[in-house]
Amino acid sequence: MHDLYSTNQNLFLASDAYAGFASGLSRHGLRFRTTDRPYPNAFPHGLSVRVYSDYERTLGQLAAHNAGDAEGFAALYQQYKQFAPYLFGLYGSAVPSSAAVRQVLSLLRHRGLRGAAELTHTPLMSTRKLGETWFATGEARTMAACWGMHMDFGPDVSGGAMFPRSIRLGPRQAAMSHEAVPLTQYSSCSSQSPPRRSRLLNTLS
Repeated sequence: MHDLYSTNQNLFLASDAYAGFASGLSRHGLRFRTTDRPYPNAFPHGLSVRVYSDYERTLGQLAAHNAGDAEGFAALYQQYKQFAPYLFGLYGSAVPSSAAVRQVLSLLRHRGLRGAAELTHTPLMSTRKLGETWFATGEARTMAACWGMHMDFGPDVSGGAMFPRSIRLGPRQAAMSHEAVPLTQYSSCSSQSPPRRSRLLNTLS
């Protein structure tokens, strides 16, 4: 099975499954295409807000858009860096399992109960609350909110902030913004070009 136009493979690439099957998948022709411009949001009157794989570049364009958005992004990124090791450890663990319990205990041991509560508070927000808490403009809030809908979480559903928080802030740490060339269309020695729609998506980003 494959998703012909899937453009987000980050959870799979960070998984134990990919680590175990990567060489075999590669032999059968699986290739990943990456971009340093994962995604933008476009708005009326020529406005746009963009996320790059480079943190400083993302911060710079947010500052040009609105200083409050840049300040919120920088603060959220610092919080993300503290939480990421435990978050991606849980992503790679079965739930329930002893491995998941160890990740939770590690968070409590290193951050304490209060610190753990502070770090987990943000990803448990709804995407609307995430935007209202950390960003100043409607454009930046919209960019955060639309990624909660990627997992079918409406803007007011608790926990919806988990995915946009990880995707917006972790392109370098978690191999974000990948596009797979489908196994069934291309062999490992294929010289065929990627589908036309894929080239268009890369141009738009």
